[in-house]
Amino acid sequence: MALLIIDLGNKEVECKANFSYIDNHIVLAFQAKDHMLEITGFITDCFNNGDLLEKFTLQFDDENIEVDLKNSSIEKIIGGGNNCELWLNRVELIRKGSSTTDCVVLNLPPKQIDGLTEVSKQKTIEALECEIVFCYNDEKSTYLFCPKSIQNYVVSLISLYCCCPIEILCEFCNDEVNNQTKVKMYSQKHTFEENTSPIYLRKKGGNIAEFIQYAHLNHSHINDMPRYVRQFVDSYYVSEPQRFNMLFAMASSYAEYILGEGHKGGGDLVRCTINHFQVDGLDKIKGVIQNAGLSRNGKNISCLTDLRNESEHNLYSDDSYVFFDKYPSVNIFMEEIACRIVMKLSGFETFKGIC
Repeated sequence: MALLIIDLGNKEVECKANFSYIDNHIVLAFQAKDHMLEITGFITDCFNNGDLLEKFTLQFDDENIEVDLKNSSIEKIIGGGNNCELWLNRVELIRKGSSTTDCVVLNLPPKQIDGLTEVSKQKTIEALECEIVFCYNDEKSTYLFCPKSIQNYVVSLISLYCCCPIEILCEFCNDEVNNQTKVKMYSQKHTFEENTSPIYLRKKGGNIAEFIQYAHLNHSHINDMPRYVRQFVDSYYVSEPQRFNMLFAMASSYAEYILGEGHKGGGDLVRCTINHFQVDGLDKIKGVIQNAGLSRNGKNISCLTDLRNESEHNLYSDDSYVFFDKYPSVNIFMEEIACRIVMKLSGFETFKGIC
């Protein structure tokens, strides 16, 4: 049990509270004896404005546990009467007098790691010049133990393999000096699902562990790899017109920042990336666009840049939805470019068809 103190400005109110982590979501439940109307109004304002919970203090009966809500915000409010549940996006806490090994918990079902079960408990691999250990947590999540310096890259590679956003649900950091453990907890945003992408056509290894072992962190722009992977994976969770724009942005950004062609326009930048990876089929795709008969402001849409402008600046018009539904080859072409970008940045340049 815990005590929740809410600073309403003119007064502080205390409520009995319970803090829990249910199905990978942070839930703060509390019961108020009085001032419920004021509390409800205050919480509603925090939720509607996206305010951080700087006016909220949570005190546990166990004095060895400290919770910091100053960087937390409300994702959902459930309740009626004097009882209320707040679903939070994140929470930071400290457990005094305890130590642990630095690690994170991922929204990755352990069955995705070959050989990792509740019985086997862990899977160890040598990859990226380090030892990486996966441990069973529950049916929906897995512990990852690896050096902090490669953590983001490992998570990105897992996302790339599964073509699904892999999230850090909990982060444990050992503080030996103060004999305590710092924990950052996050509510899950995506339910895990393994999608199909061109990665499957060219990846080595039949599972995540093997896939990571074939990667290399030697690209001169390796620090950019996680954001390009994130963009690539996120493109599978939007509409086709939006997806086209995301993939177009990846191609133009790669030419501008990685290839150093920043003085060119968007369409020319995309062409630079296409030429760099020697992707065939641009003339065919331009023909598809030209023959579709699309126009904007009385001008025919005849190239990738025109199509991007129609999709983005015309608020994803009905015509753009109809176009991508009728001509899926356009996004398949853009997907191929994006695939080569993320594979190159991830160090898979020795794969056939990547360079």
